[in-house]
Amino acid sequence: MLATPGTMPSAAEAFRYEVKWDGYRALARWDGGSFAVCSRNGLDLAPRIPELTTLARMVRYPLLLDGEIVALDRHGHPSFSALQTRMPTRFGGRSGHTWDAERFTIQYMIFDVLHVRGSSTRALPYGERRAVLEALRLCGKHWQTPAAHEDGAALLALMVRAGQEGVIAKRLTSRYLIGRRSPDWIKVKNHQSDDFLVVGHWSSGKHELSSLLLGCYASPADARAGHNLRFCGKVGTGFTEQDRARLAQVLVRLRRDEPPCTGELPRGAGVRWCEPRLVAQIRFTEWTHDGALRHPAFLGLRSDKEPRQVVHRPGSAT
Repeated sequence: MLATPGTMPSAAEAFRYEVKWDGYRALARWDGGSFAVCSRNGLDLAPRIPELTTLARMVRYPLLLDGEIVALDRHGHPSFSALQTRMPTRFGGRSGHTWDAERFTIQYMIFDVLHVRGSSTRALPYGERRAVLEALRLCGKHWQTPAAHEDGAALLALMVRAGQEGVIAKRLTSRYLIGRRSPDWIKVKNHQSDDFLVVGHWSSGKHELSSLLLGCYASPADARAGHNLRFCGKVGTGFTEQDRARLAQVLVRLRRDEPPCTGELPRGAGVRWCEPRLVAQIRFTEWTHDGALRHPAFLGLRSDKEPRQVVHRPGSAT
């Protein structure tokens, strides 16, 4: 079940509010004999996150959980770039960075339970599922069940002060819809960040890769068909030297002569186009009137999201 971008519900509506974590969405399943942790697109994350295997030993009955894997620093703040060092890349291996176990720790933030003790809970309203989840008392060195709050405005203000992403508002009566985006779950963001396809890069005299060229599909139908990919601008900040080297190495293997997208495209000797197979997470301030990103910054690549899932209507982040 996926959240819909929106604004804070009114106080009169029956919602509970959770922190919006900046990590990898994951289902954890224990069937009594084997333990699995899977991303939204079916990647097996358990080998990358062995810290979670001990969760299976704490549970004595079949269980299916939904949550977010994050890398927390010493102050409890999530770092998406640190988490990337533990995750597979789309073309094998890991990112060019090294996991810093002294600075970061893996945590699985559990926020829903879909199956427990032989019974599905998906048809239960969120309020009842939440009560079932809290009764399980799932808390360990590398997993926890963060609180659900009644005061959404206060939680959002706390996230703003901490510089964190925002909150998720969940209607108490909402049923769990597998793989579907629902207006009963609303993500209220402190700042805009979203996922875009890498359609090429810009090469300068100083860097083989000085900026990434970005695109997105305008509709789910376009994404399924693989056409009408639209140019969204470029991003030239947020990279480390290791990021630049790693991206340049991968993009060489995806190079193509013609642009894969439409729109007002950059021209010049430094433009290099590629097959749109990499998904990048980008932070930005707003969409411009002509459908480009304002003040974008690179946060990292995502291996847990397929290119066909990158759909935007310029003017609203998802």
